[in-house]
Amino acid sequence: MNRLLIPFSLVAVAILLVALQCTVTWRWSPWGVRLELLPPLLVYMAFTVNLPTAFFLGAFSALLYDSLSAGAMGASVIPYLVNVTLFSALRPIFFRSRLSTRFFNGVIAGFFTLLLQWLFSGKAVAVPFGAVLPKILRLATLCGLLSVAYFLVLDAAFRASGLNPGRFEEDAP
Repeated sequence: MNRLLIPFSLVAVAILLVALQCTVTWRWSPWGVRLELLPPLLVYMAFTVNLPTAFFLGAFSALLYDSLSAGAMGASVIPYLVNVTLFSALRPIFFRSRLSTRFFNGVIAGFFTLLLQWLFSGKAVAVPFGAVLPKILRLATLCGLLSVAYFLVLDAAFRASGLNPGRFEEDAP
């Protein structure tokens, strides 16, 4: 199978998730927060493809999200790229197939992405940190759950198409 199928599929998934997050008005809002769909996908990208591809996919997702959302343009670029780069650099020390790795990395990525987005959006002056922290923690927990779901669904889809998603270090004999 073609090695470009996974990156192009991740572009399609990012477009779908951005479209859902920015246009669907009847979102399910557990704990009174609006679900963030892209930070868990960043973790999946970082653990599935190499760093240059993950960096490109993170930049594409951030620019697409910023252009379609009501937030400040460019507020998501740095948080997304920092998280993709960090998790791509740290992925050799994690076991990709563990459920706990997927969940906790999703929580950590969600927390730092949302915290940095809040700081870079210019709302840090108007909205106190004490009011934002509980929402960020709830969203980060939901990002951990979504991260597990993304790994399960996307890995199953790629394996069904004959591909072996995961770290390229594991493919060597």
